Amino acid sequence: MTKKAPLQRAVGKRLPDGACGRRSTDCSAASQPAASDAEYKVGPGRPPREYRFKPGKSGNPKGAKPKPPSIAPDLKLALERALNKPVKLKQGEKERIVTMAVAGIEQLGLQFAKGDRHPRRDLLAFADFGMDLLAGQHQATLRAARSVNR
Repeated sequence: MTKKAPLQRAVGKRLPDGACGRRSTDCSAASQPAASDAEYKVGPGRPPREYRFKPGKSGNPKGAKPKPPSIAPDLKLALERALNKPVKLKQGEKERIVTMAVAGIEQLGLQFAKGDRHPRRDLLAFADFGMDLLAGQHQATLRAARSVNR
């Protein structure tokens, strides 16, 4: 495989037919018709002179269409508000006030303890996200494991 040498332009020299170089900012010669239109070849990368972009004009003057606003922030805010609402829980004779999020997680734990498969799946998904399901219960778990082994 042979390598091609990079094209080098001497400073101050113009491209043939008044063509505009890629990094050149002076394209005034490109917008004016050349004296010899017969020499200019139209082809890939060389559009007819009348259809070239004019200097200082964008190829997309209207720009990209704006994207519709996302509803994700609104949904997140609505979920936060709903989960932070207080709710009264009765445990025997006692009544305590907790947020709906805490009540939901406690309910999930109760269903998991009963052996329901759906809460088990949800708790394992929480564990995959990095949530420590046994936070603060390591000592009790070790004691229970030791008592079973005796």
